[in-house]
Amino acid sequence: ARAILWGAAWDMTRDAEMTARDFVALVLGNIGAETDSWGLTRIPVFAAQAVASFSAPEHRSALKAEWQQGLRRLVDEAEPGSDQQLTFARCFASAARSDEALSELEALLDGSLVIEGLAVDTDLRWAVLTGLAARGRADDARIDDELTRDNTISGKENAAAARAAMPTAEAKERAWKQAMLDPTTPNETARSVILSFQRSDQEEVLAPYVDKYLAAVSTAWETLGAHKGSTALEYLFPKPLASPELLEKVDAWLTGAKANPGALRYVREGRAEVARALAAQAKDAG
Repeated sequence: ARAILWGAAWDMTRDAEMTARDFVALVLGNIGAETDSWGLTRIPVFAAQAVASFSAPEHRSALKAEWQQGLRRLVDEAEPGSDQQLTFARCFASAARSDEALSELEALLDGSLVIEGLAVDTDLRWAVLTGLAARGRADDARIDDELTRDNTISGKENAAAARAAMPTAEAKERAWKQAMLDPTTPNETARSVILSFQRSDQEEVLAPYVDKYLAAVSTAWETLGAHKGSTALEYLFPKPLASPELLEKVDAWLTGAKANPGALRYVREGRAEVARALAAQAKDAG
């Protein structure tokens, strides 16, 4: 029954019937009592999407701070060593933006911050480092150092994701080539890069990839194959740049587009998600 209620609240948020701010408040006030594994793992992801995409631009900075602070509080309030505590710590690593929060991530990595029951294992270390990389607090050398601790296939995939998260033109260009242009990139490495590429607060370095994405649609299927191409086209659509101007550009492109029908489907789906985000933002602005 609780999962149904969560799902209904999320549907209302996506359909611009509930504000992003109300949904985030609902999550922060109740997720600490969640025991269902689906709810515990998925609802914070939905809330993060509400913060990044469905909040009105004029409210977003304050909501990001509220989300960051709420997650940090949930880490402390969770039962030590529980799945809840670990989940909230991973979410906090992704949400951290303030200097204080980023300093805490640094302290988790170097061991100067110890939270009762929280095991800073390999997976959490990568989540924390990726959070730091996304905020410009970890460079290639830092990622290389972490890779020496976990020089496994999984470690290499995590390192690729951390590099793709970096907010620099050079990092994005490298990630784009790996994910969209190089068919020899291993499937799971490409997926890690793709899922880490599009990030809130990186609009300036992501802006050039609107045109690059549209240009790649007609060749992605042939260059990458159907499986890898579909993943790239679905998740590299520039959703963080949602705006009426983006909709106009995509609509104009679709008018004369000539590409594999399967590839075009992902463009249309991405366009629909941007339209949904703009409607939700308008609701949140009210």
